[in-house]
Amino acid sequence: MNRRLSFLSFLLVAMLMLSASFAQAAGPSAEDRQLTKDVYAALKDGFKPDLAHSPQLVVKTFKGAVVLEGAADDENTAKMAAGIASRVKGVKTVQNLITVPSSAD
Repeated sequence: MNRRLSFLSFLLVAMLMLSASFAQAAGPSAEDRQLTKDVYAALKDGFKPDLAHSPQLVVKTFKGAVVLEGAADDENTAKMAAGIASRVKGVKTVQNLITVPSSAD
C-alpha cells in the first residue's frame, strides 16, 4: 500500500512538472505578451530625457514575473530600469539580470 501511494505521488508530481513545461514551451500567454509591451513602453518613457544613456534591454515575462537582461552603462541605470519595470501594472516580480561594466580602480 505504501509503495503504491509513493508511486502515485511520484506520478502526480511528474505529470504536474510535465504539464508546466509544456505550458512554458507553448510560449507566453497573451497577458504576458501585453505586459512585456507595457514594460518596454515604460522603459522607453522612463529613459526619454536621457536616451543616450538608456540601457539595451531584453524583457521576458512569464506569469507576471519580469526578467530584465542586457547591458547598462552603470549600476544606477540598471537599478532605474528595474524600478521602472516594477511599477508597471501587472508586474508581480522583477529579476534584474542587467550587466554593468566592472570598474577598473
